Amino acid sequence: ITHNIYFHSKVALNYNKYKSAVYREQDYAYYISLIENIKDKYTGYEIWAGASGDDFYSYLATYHGYIGIADAKNLKNNTVRVKTKTILILVLYDHEINAYQKFLSGSTILHIEKRSNSNFYEIELNP
Repeated sequence: ITHNIYFHSKVALNYNKYKSAVYREQDYAYYISLIENIKDKYTGYEIWAGASGDDFYSYLATYHGYIGIADAKNLKNNTVRVKTKTILILVLYDHEINAYQKFLSGSTILHIEKRSNSNFYEIELNP
């Protein structure tokens, strides 16, 4: 009983702190859902994923059997060549978008989703 009083008091007195913590993690929750369902959406495609600012995205893609791009920063300056039809899930924070504008403008973007300050691009790469 004492623990319940302590816990509920702590949450009630620090509600804004706990509420913002959930808000900050919306991008991770969306990405987890995306990576778990992407194969159904793009059957016949190889799936790549990466983000220049956070290794979580490439690690989770690798965990699910996809290709995680370890250094997505190279996409800013290099042309991506693929051997099969590929979907690249690229996650960029708001402040990174301008640096990737050259890559994004020359790409076939199938879908863009925004959560908090994270932008999720589903990009089609063809051989």
